[in-house]
Amino acid sequence: MLSLFARVIDRTYSLLQWSHKGRQFTAWSNVDFNYLTGFTRLRWGAQDYTVLLMVENIDTALLPRDAAYAPPPELDIPDPAFLPLEEDLDHADAFDGILALHELYLAEEDRLKRAYDGRAALMARREAERQSGGAEPKDFVIRYWKVQR
Repeated sequence: MLSLFARVIDRTYSLLQWSHKGRQFTAWSNVDFNYLTGFTRLRWGAQDYTVLLMVENIDTALLPRDAAYAPPPELDIPDPAFLPLEEDLDHADAFDGILALHELYLAEEDRLKRAYDGRAALMARREAERQSGGAEPKDFVIRYWKVQR
């Protein structure tokens, strides 16, 4: 199971946090992890992952100037990449799931973005319907029969 918390900064970079074998890990990514929502199972290579992804979007324009959400300049590259904040050679396999998500993003970026845009449009329509009071309820007929004992 890959339980991952992603703080998406200005819809550009993500600060990732997860645990592996009882240890916490943190990494910066140049991928907007909003696009990786919408699925819970991932098979990458021979490994199956159950993905629990929680995303928080942060708009730095709304934060105080001294907020510490500055991604490292090493991630200013076009290809999906991540940069761990700590290296632990004893737990190198802790990064396998993160690597799988980045490789998935690289391989399926357009499909992931289209799927996300579709979900966002559906949520916007549902919210607009909710705000307008919802659709007019339809009449329905209940059919039943008497049961004799």
